[in-house]
Amino acid sequence: EMVVKSLIGTGLPLNIAYVGEKETLKVNEQTLKKFDIYIQPGGGQDIAGSYDVIGDDGAEAIRQFVKSGKDFIGICMGAYLADKDWIGLIDAPLESEVGRPGSRAYDEGDYTLQVKWNNKQEPFYYQDGPYLNNTTSNAGFQAIAYYDNGDVAIARYQYGEGHVILSGPHPEADETW
Repeated sequence: EMVVKSLIGTGLPLNIAYVGEKETLKVNEQTLKKFDIYIQPGGGQDIAGSYDVIGDDGAEAIRQFVKSGKDFIGICMGAYLADKDWIGLIDAPLESEVGRPGSRAYDEGDYTLQVKWNNKQEPFYYQDGPYLNNTTSNAGFQAIAYYDNGDVAIARYQYGEGHVILSGPHPEADETW
């Protein structure tokens, strides 16, 4: 819901719909045809459970959606879901920023981390999100933002004709988090 609130706040003319297990719309080819961007937000530590909700057919629909020129945005757990072990939009597994050399995230708790974004430091809400890396076969890798230890916090990858934008921290979070 915070992602939707942030998107509405842009003032852009957007057609936003919720899809998923408890929603009318399910993640499948027919549903995705109606949209240009699929956003997978964060949602706890149960990556396998989240993948099970999408299912193998939903994951294949997402891969075909992005391959055809559409975009995927994954935030925190949504970024983990994009890796090679789950949906498979990037060819590497993702690992947590927690405990990385120089990281200020020491455990899976809640943190406000400084992220370098557009040449300035900004505070971002963080809870066990990944650091991102340039993979061997994903053309079009572009680092967008960095944790203060130099690890990549937000990056763009190419998948087929589409883009995959992944974020370890939560850029959609406001001060209430």
